[in-house]
Amino acid sequence: MVTRMILITILILAILFATWVKDREAMNPPFKRRLVIDLTVILSLWVLYAVFFFTQTPSTS
Repeated sequence: MVTRMILITILILAILFATWVKDREAMNPPFKRRLVIDLTVILSLWVLYAVFFFTQTPSTS
C-alpha cells in the first residue's frame, strides 16, 4: 500500500510539472496556488493512510 501511495504522490507531482512545462506563466490557477493545492491533496492522502494504518484492529484487517 505504501508503494501505491508513493506512486500516487509521484503522479500528482508529475502532472503538476507537466502542466508547468506546458503553460509556464499562463497556468490557471497560478503555479504557487496550484502547488499549494497539490501538496494539500498529497498531505491529506497520507494523513488518511496513516489514520487507517494506525487504527487497524484484528477484526478490521
